[in-house]
Parts: sequence; structure tokens; C-alpha cells
Amino acid sequence: MKEEGIIFSIKHKSTGDGPGLRTTALLKGCPLRCVWCHNPESRSFKPQLVFDQDSCHNCFTCLTTCKNDAHYVEDERHCVDFEKCLADGYCVKSCPFGAVYMMGKAFTPDTFIEMVEPEIDDLRKLGGGITISGGEPMSQFGFTLSVLKKAKGKNIHTCLDTSGYAKTALFEEVAPYVDIFLYDYKETDPIRHQEFTGVNQQLILKNLERLVEMKKSVILRCPIVPGYNDTDSHFQGIAHLARQYNLKVDILPFEDLAEIKARKMGIELAIAEIEEAPPETVKLWIQKLNDLGCKVNNAGRILDAKQR
Repeated sequence: MKEEGIIFSIKHKSTGDGPGLRTTALLKGCPLRCVWCHNPESRSFKPQLVFDQDSCHNCFTCLTTCKNDAHYVEDERHCVDFEKCLADGYCVKSCPFGAVYMMGKAFTPDTFIEMVEPEIDDLRKLGGGITISGGEPMSQFGFTLSVLKKAKGKNIHTCLDTSGYAKTALFEEVAPYVDIFLYDYKETDPIRHQEFTGVNQQLILKNLERLVEMKKSVILRCPIVPGYNDTDSHFQGIAHLARQYNLKVDILPFEDLAEIKARKMGIELAIAEIEEAPPETVKLWIQKLNDLGCKVNNAGRILDAKQR
């Protein structure tokens, strides 16, 4: 079982990835293809090149270092053919302006824990710990399991942010080392779930039921996307599931973060544009769930953030 992991981002002092203040590792690789994905850089399991054209000074140094002609000039501007990119990093080393860089870096469980350790006392004082997220962290299972084991060995609070789409046996294996599962619930209707995410929801629901049977702490994380899953039937489905298993709910209003990141990496999005919901609409969503008997875990924080 491979223990080295590819992390594309580490968020320090995060307040949105579980209780308290947290250090969150976002792992590359995801088996889902959500049409509203706001982290397109998480899809691939491999490190990828990022090209920030706004930072480029058109010095064209990288053209001389690229081994596969992925960099080229068009209309006197530096361009990148991402399909040709070997992701070997030679252009990154040669760029004097930081306009090209790699998204994704290899870590061993030990190097990640060593990096987090100096922060642990501060995280503990504020009721936090570490969160492993993605992408889908269960898709890099060896790394995820090892990090969580090492964290619990040092009495560090742990959260696992997951889509729930992995073998049930893997969830059973990792469960003893997870304090809270942040469990995505994206769509109630099975046909629409397949359409929106590219996967069947049966395994996701089975794994949720198994974690509840194991008496694990689970928070439902529900991304709400205007024009897609902001329907009465889905809100009713969220409330039914929350009442059935006595779960708290996090509402995650859609944030348009994907377009700029996708352009810098040559990634084609399934949806070109989705409008973010205004604070008044988010407040109505939360009220609707409250009226349906839901315990919305993060309502105040979300409304505060949307109003800033």
C-alpha cells in the first residue's frame, strides 16, 4: 500500500474544515466529476503545471528548457499546450517571475506530520486539529490512513472530508483514527446524482449507514448550487437523512472559484458559469432546513462570511 501522497494545497489556520482552528491537507485525485467542482486542480492524481499568464513577462526562457515543446509563442505572447506538458518541472526552475509552477507535491506521512507539529499546541488551544481533504482523500488511502494513525498517536484531533465514494472496507479500516467525518451529500435524486457527479450514490449511502452503525461522529456537508440542487426535494432529502441518523448539517453555498484555476491549468469545465447565491437566499435555505427539523451546524458562520 503506497504511503506517499500528493498534496496540492495545505491550508493553515482554517476555520471551515471542522471544529476550531485546523491545518487542512488537500490531496490530489478524485473519482467524481461534479459539474460544479470548484477545485478542478484536485481531479488528477498527478502533479500538474500551472501557468499564470498575468505574471508572465514573455521572456520565453521556458521555451528553451521544455523537453516536449509544450511552451510556444502566439501573437508575441507565451502560451502553453498542457496536453504536451510532461510535468517534469524544468520550466518552473527556469522561470524568473514565478509565472509557471507545479500544482501538487509529494509528501510522506512523516514529513506532513513533522510540518504540522509546531502548530499543534495552538490548534489544540482553539479546539482544532488536522483535516485531510481533497479531491477525495480515500483515493490516496495508504497516505490518508498513515497520516491519521500518526496524528492519533500524538493525540491530534482529526477530521476526514470525504465524498463517501470508496470501498466500505476502507472506511471501516480508517474509522478508528477519525474523530469527525465531514461527509458530502450532493443530491437526493439518484438519477440527478449520477448526472451531476458521474457516480452512483448507492455506495455513498451505504458507507454513511456503516459509519453511523460504527457510532462515528458524522457531519453532512451539503454543497448547494443554484439551478442544480437547490430544490425542495433535495432539501427534504437532506433533512430526512439528518433526522434518520441524528446528524448535524453544514450548508456549503457554491463559490465561483473554478474558472480562473481551470484556465491556468488548461482544464475544461463542464459548466462555464454559475451565479453565487446572495446572502438572503442562503438564509432562506437555512430557514427551510430548520423548518424541516435539521440542525444546521454552520449557519451563523456562513451568513457572516457571505455578508463580509
